[in-house]
Amino acid sequence: MSKDNILCFKKIHCYEKRWKQRIEEREGESGTTWNRTRDTRIFSPLLYRLSYGTLSENWVAKIISFFNFEIIFLTQLQFKKSINYFCNHFSINSLQMNRFCSINNKNDQRLIIDFGNTLTKAAIFVNDKIVDLLKTSELTVNQLKTFTAERDVKYVFSSAVIDVSDDVNVFLKNSFQYLTFDHHTLLPIINLYKTPATLGKDRLSMAVAAADQFPEQNCLIISAGTTITYDFVDSEKRYHGGAISPGLTMRLKALHTYTSKLPLISLKADVELTGNTTENSILSGVIWGAIAEVDKIIDYYKASYTDLLVIFSGGDVNFFHKKLKNCIFVAENLVLTGLNAILNFNVNRQ
Repeated sequence: MSKDNILCFKKIHCYEKRWKQRIEEREGESGTTWNRTRDTRIFSPLLYRLSYGTLSENWVAKIISFFNFEIIFLTQLQFKKSINYFCNHFSINSLQMNRFCSINNKNDQRLIIDFGNTLTKAAIFVNDKIVDLLKTSELTVNQLKTFTAERDVKYVFSSAVIDVSDDVNVFLKNSFQYLTFDHHTLLPIINLYKTPATLGKDRLSMAVAAADQFPEQNCLIISAGTTITYDFVDSEKRYHGGAISPGLTMRLKALHTYTSKLPLISLKADVELTGNTTENSILSGVIWGAIAEVDKIIDYYKASYTDLLVIFSGGDVNFFHKKLKNCIFVAENLVLTGLNAILNFNVNRQ
C-alpha cells in the first residue's frame, strides 16, 4: 500500500468508533450486526462491511460523504490514488464511486465565469464555496493564467451575454474541460419559459441558485444592474419567467437621450424624495420611481404566494435594500452560484 493510501486508511481507522456508532444508529431497526469475524486483517468495521458483496448506490453515497468529511487534508492527486486503491482492494464499482467523487471531493476545484454586460466575473469554487473572485471589464488570457495558477482546476463553466474573444475561448478549451451554458444545457429545475433560446442565462442561473439554496420555497429573484429583472421559481423548482425593466443608469441615459434639455447625470446615494434642483429631481424620479416599482411588483407576487421569499442581487442593490418596505434577502454572486449548481448537476449525470 502506498504512503498516500496508508494516510487515507489511517484516517478512516481514527474515526472507527464514531462511524460504528453512526452507522449502527442509522441501521438499528434492520438488526444489522457489525462483527461477524475476529479477522484482524479487517481493521475497520466500515471497511469490513465493504468487503462483502456489492454496495448499493445509497451506501456508496454514505462512504463518499465519509471520505469528503475526513480527508480534506489530502491533495487532489492523493484523493484519487486513495479512491482507486479503495475500489480495487475492496471490489467497489469504480464508475459508481467516481460519480460521487467527481463532485463531492472537497479538493475539487472549478472555475465559473460570468461574462456580463458591464463586468466579467470569474470565481474559483471549492466545495460549492467561492474561495477567490476576479472582476474585470474585459477578461484576458493573461488574467486567466494568473488567476488559475497553482490551482488544480478541472472544469470550467461559463455563461456569456456578450461575445467572448477567440483567444480566451481557445485558452479555456485547450487548458480545461470547458463547458458553456446555452439553452440546450440540462438544468436541475423545470424551465417553463416559452422561448428558452431567448432567455437570459443570467436570469436562469439566478433561478437555479434560488431553487438550490432555498428548496421547497417560492422565490422571486430581483436583480438590479444594467436592467432590473424579476424571475419567479416555485416551490417545486419550476421556473415560470418574470419581467425586465430598465436599470437605474439606463433610465438616466434615456431621460438625457430623449429630451433636449435634461442633462446626463450619474447615480448617487441618499437622494431626497422631493428634488430641489433639476439634477436631484431626475435622481429622485429614477431612484424612488424604481423603488416604488420594485415594492409594487413584490406586493403583486405576495398576493398570489403568501410564503414568497424575495431574493435581491445585482450591482445596484445598495440603492434599494434599505428603502424597500418589503423584506428581502440580499444575495451576492447569485449568477455564479447558479452556474456552479448547473455544473454540479451536469457532471453528476456523467
